Amino acid sequence: MHTMKVSIIIPTKNSAGILEKCLKSIENLDYPKEELEVVIVDGHSEDGTVEIARKYGCRVVYESVGTIGGARNIGVRNSSGEFIVFTDADCVAERDWLKNLLKEFRDENIASVGGPNITPEDDSEFGKCVGDVFELLSRAGARYAYNSKEVVEIYSGSTGRGLELQSCCMELLRFIRLPCYFGEWEATETL
Repeated sequence: MHTMKVSIIIPTKNSAGILEKCLKSIENLDYPKEELEVVIVDGHSEDGTVEIARKYGCRVVYESVGTIGGARNIGVRNSSGEFIVFTDADCVAERDWLKNLLKEFRDENIASVGGPNITPEDDSEFGKCVGDVFELLSRAGARYAYNSKEVVEIYSGSTGRGLELQSCCMELLRFIRLPCYFGEWEATETL
């Protein structure tokens, strides 16, 4: 697959204490820098979050919606990549994260790629405990687990206002294979 422009969208709100580690990991991705755009969608932080984002050359847009889904939708509208990648300010990307995600799009039947949150080994004991609980719960009823390579054909998302994507790292091929409407959510077709 040839390299395509990727927009990484990160919602933030008073994330100064965690954002820099995330942006450093994105800066170190094994992906051409000229093909990367990082869009920070900020909920009017008061702690230096925006300054950190600008230090890393991120595009910053502001939101007043107050939801992660709403912030992600604003990020999509303010991005230019052919691929849209969502992550959170507390996530750290492995060096080959994008390449591993994007290679799945070689199959033209694939419209979206996602995965669960994995607790870092250096997290606090409380963080590890919460991560273990989420992993156990997701394995009991989720459609995927981080060690699964199955293709999921049924998308389960919010049916409320807006497209609320629940996964930390949900990637969409921008308007090519999966047209999305980012206003009122209207399910017109089942994938």
